[in-house]
Amino acid sequence: MVPKRLKEARLHRGLKQVELAELLELDGVDIRKMISNYETGRYTPSFKIVVAIAKKLNYPECYFYIQDDIFAKKVLSLFLSNVEIENLYHLEIQHIKDSVCSLSDFLKKNFPESK
Repeated sequence: MVPKRLKEARLHRGLKQVELAELLELDGVDIRKMISNYETGRYTPSFKIVVAIAKKLNYPECYFYIQDDIFAKKVLSLFLSNVEIENLYHLEIQHIKDSVCSLSDFLKKNFPESK
């Protein structure tokens, strides 16, 4: 892992080390100290820990392993644009569902079934 990537990602999300540690919810480990050690390069986290960090920060796992700064930013930008597109898709689906429900309610109210 590239140590500065962790710090950049954490700060970009506006988190302190202790806040990220709390999000990770790892038992039996002083993860705050470990995060500090990861960010300074003293220790290297396991892939399992990197995956957990990436998930909590909403970053791609590979971002934390990319050496080149420009390439890392491009990968992150692509990832975030895909996340944004997916979020817009889900918002549009919800809007369609809401419209269908509203139309259904309108039809039931104004055109009750005859018996």
